[in-house]
Amino acid sequence: MNIKKQPDPDFIRFSFENRDIRCQSGLSIAAALTAANEIEYRKTSCGDKRGIFCGMGVCQECRVIVDDESSVRACMTTARSGSRVFVGKSRISASFSEMPATDIDAFETVTPDLLVIGAGPAGSIAASIAAEAGLDVAVLDERHSVGGQYYKQPVSSNVIPESLATDRQFSEGRELIKRLMQSGASVQLGVQIWGAFSPNEFAIYDGGKNKIYRARRTIVATGAYERGLPIPGWTLPGVMTTGGAQAMLRSYGVLPGRRILVAGNGPLNLQAALELREAGAEVVAVAELAAKPTVGALLSSGLRMGLSAPGLAIDGIRYLSGLKKLGVPVIYD
Repeated sequence: MNIKKQPDPDFIRFSFENRDIRCQSGLSIAAALTAANEIEYRKTSCGDKRGIFCGMGVCQECRVIVDDESSVRACMTTARSGSRVFVGKSRISASFSEMPATDIDAFETVTPDLLVIGAGPAGSIAASIAAEAGLDVAVLDERHSVGGQYYKQPVSSNVIPESLATDRQFSEGRELIKRLMQSGASVQLGVQIWGAFSPNEFAIYDGGKNKIYRARRTIVATGAYERGLPIPGWTLPGVMTTGGAQAMLRSYGVLPGRRILVAGNGPLNLQAALELREAGAEVVAVAELAAKPTVGALLSSGLRMGLSAPGLAIDGIRYLSGLKKLGVPVIYD
């Protein structure tokens, strides 16, 4: 389901399994397909169906065929006008073909003082500080935007749901990105690192050619990702991580579904559930894996959190009160 504040003239068309898909320019293939209620992206060698799961390029479950190119991650690839997309097919080859030898010494070499891998919060702050201190800093990230998972930015102001128009994470992310871009660091996005050789030496592909980065020092800030708890049905299309659902909403203004159950452990589930509900989804419940906290635990833990991280404590209270106000039950183990 697509959320829009107003009709957008900037749209594209592509096909999926020969069906016409119309979407906002800038959406990922996965977001465009989800908005069109298409959730089955791949078939395994056993014939099982798969869809988007992590939403950040880690799980590889959403691999589709795009213009005859196989194993394209739908969540990491921007939809292009006129593209022909088909359900990905996983086959086990009976033989292995030998890849041609590659001479890395023939690649263009980049030699920064500091190489930062990852342009999320940690990588961006580290790179900004180092560049502001006068170092030659290079930043690489696989995604096409700075900010990582926490400070992910919308592809267009038009896709932001009204409920997130004044969101603090968006504004803090913009400040982080502004500082990095003004720091003097070289930022290269859409990059895949495919080799690590001697210390501080990496081979990358930037979408056009291979390069070698040889830095004096390297900071690896590749972030974290969720590890789903295996339960019956967890690989079915329509089941995704909380981060994947939140990325769909925050980056592309697309609801991952109309009727949603949020299950797992931790405060991110409360935040995602509230944001999804405020954006128009029917959130049937938040199923929390942990036991319901006792009054004593709430008093002691709440006091410690309130003293050490008052902002987080206030956010938690806001999530719980918001869900209660909107009639979304929180069910504990």
